Formats: sequence, C-alpha cells, structure tokens
Amino acid sequence: MEDEEISIEALKSFFENYKETLPKSLKLYQGSTILDVPKFIESTLVIVEAQRNNPTYETFKMNLILLKNILSPPNQMPDEQV
Repeated sequence: MEDEEISIEALKSFFENYKETLPKSLKLYQGSTILDVPKFIESTLVIVEAQRNNPTYETFKMNLILLKNILSPPNQMPDEQV
C-alpha cells in the first residue's frame, strides 16, 4: 500500500496497537525531534481528522506515516502493514 493511501483510521489503529510501547521521545527526521510521542500522535490525529480534505495539512498525515514507518518492525512485510 502506498503511504499516501493509508487511511486515517488505519493510522489510528496502528498507533492504538503500539500505545503501550511508544518511546517517550523520538527523532522524526534531521531537525525534528518529538519530545512527547504519545501527545504528538494524539494532537496530530486530531488535526488530520479535522482537516481531511485540506491539502495544506497533508504534511501532518505524512509525519504520522513517517512515525509509523519508524516504529514498524523491520521484518514486517508490506502487505502486513496497516
């Protein structure tokens, strides 16, 4: 599944399954460190849901997808991804 095609519901489900094992902080990419990962997920999901059809906020969804990819086990097959 292409990253852009991942639904908000699929992202919510993925993060719900990982919520007990989320790191406190995480480097998302160079120059961007998330200091409170659970709060980042919660607040970003609210924004993405509220702005579903607004392309200005697409980067918020892309950041969630990037975080999902970082947290996904390296041996997970593409068809097993959420």
